[in-house]
Amino acid sequence: TEATPQFRDFHISNIVCNDAQTAIFVRGLPEMNIKDVYLENMVLQAKEGLNCTEATGLHLKNVELITENTNPVMNIHNSKDIVLDRISYKEGAELLLNISGEKSSDIKLIHTDETKAKNKVTFSYGANDTSLREQ
Repeated sequence: TEATPQFRDFHISNIVCNDAQTAIFVRGLPEMNIKDVYLENMVLQAKEGLNCTEATGLHLKNVELITENTNPVMNIHNSKDIVLDRISYKEGAELLLNISGEKSSDIKLIHTDETKAKNKVTFSYGANDTSLREQ
């Protein structure tokens, strides 16, 4: 409804975090996505990596995710216009990226060494390989 609050236009940079439960947690609503969040130059140590649901315009640049759980390092659900640029993570991670939900689209994974993960990406719950745009 019109009463649903909108969270948008966040710019956060130069962050170091140790021992968090989740490195980055973004959760919007189907009727009101969280929009235009820019996270840059971060080193985040946590049990879980990125967990993003119902977001539009999430941009991560130069983010290091040091996570205990590497299956997946990043999880994106029903989100669009996502840019994952220069993401670093633990060598030998089980899965770099899980994309789920039929609304997931225009997800870009760029300047990231995908060879460090045993598996690069999986798609589920209606998402498919057209959701990911590599450059």
